[in-house]
Amino acid sequence: MGKGGNIDINASSLLISDGAELQTIIRQAFQTQPAGQGDAGNVNIKVTGAVDIAGRRGISSGGFSVM
Repeated sequence: MGKGGNIDINASSLLISDGAELQTIIRQAFQTQPAGQGDAGNVNIKVTGAVDIAGRRGISSGGFSVM
């Protein structure tokens, strides 16, 4: 049990493309592995200029926090 950790970005511009992702995550149970427990963490983005988030051919890009 524990924290997934945070992603903190402070920038003048940001480009996330070609299926790239920023993630904090606590995994679900899989086969013999138990589910994770705790805080998935946060994705904090502070950008003063342009933000461009673009996927590619059906593959999305973005920032996620999943539990």
